Amino acid sequence: MLLKDLYKEKLFQFDTVDMIVLAGDVIKYKYKVKCPHCGSTNLTKENYYKAKVLDEPLQFKCQNCGKVIEEGDLEVEPIYEKVILISHTNQSDNLCADIAKICYQSNPKDNKTFLRKIIKSGHLSILEHASFTFLITGISRVASHQLVRHRIASFTQQSHRYTKASGFFVPEKILNNTKAKEIFDDIIKKAQSAYEELLNLDLPKEDARYVLPCAIVSDIIVTMNARELLHFFTLRTCKKAQKEIQDIAIEMLKICKKIAPIIFKNAGPSCIRGRCYETKPCDDINQIRQFFAKL
Repeated sequence: MLLKDLYKEKLFQFDTVDMIVLAGDVIKYKYKVKCPHCGSTNLTKENYYKAKVLDEPLQFKCQNCGKVIEEGDLEVEPIYEKVILISHTNQSDNLCADIAKICYQSNPKDNKTFLRKIIKSGHLSILEHASFTFLITGISRVASHQLVRHRIASFTQQSHRYTKASGFFVPEKILNNTKAKEIFDDIIKKAQSAYEELLNLDLPKEDARYVLPCAIVSDIIVTMNARELLHFFTLRTCKKAQKEIQDIAIEMLKICKKIAPIIFKNAGPSCIRGRCYETKPCDDINQIRQFFAKL
């Protein structure tokens, strides 16, 4: 695909030299930019200021093959991200520490040490002032139903009343079992075919969707405050959680640790902070603790 094929989207910008961002009002879709001649991503802008002033096409020079390419002739390749952070409270660690200072009428010299002490003591209401908004793409109805059970959060999900449903999530254990995959594919094909037939009979999408299985995927936006995220991570990063939502929760946690390393330092399943509360604890708790310590 060439960049000029994406011009119809109208809103786009170069995020870095080797990546563009197609930006709507909120959600950003990322594409890797490549040389159409050799496939290299090692590109430099040739006429950035001239193009900006004279409204000429932006040109790039490939550092691998040496050719100069106009922006519209660059190759683009979508970068698929299951979990994308689209908004968050800036400097969440510092904000929560400052709020705690007001609560305790205290003025400690080190915010990090102070915040760690407050969190360790269990005074977590201060964390409710920091929020994070994620876009989760390609989530099955199975996992999204589990996700929306976390009530102290806000959700907006792709509507299959108004948009055509497409795409199905295949669980890993089915994917790796030949016979199970055959059974799964057969049912999915029949459901998809029935859905299309109902639409061809001029039934509205909201009625046709009743034949679709829980494997159907959609996109969902979720906003949680930091305190609720800690609770969410305790439950959903646990190995006892279903694999799909566990993978999503771990990706969310990776992002949160980069944004607010103090708040989310010990985030994860309960076993990494002490005892496991499951009836049958995992045998590899030490490995689990090492995994989350390196996350």
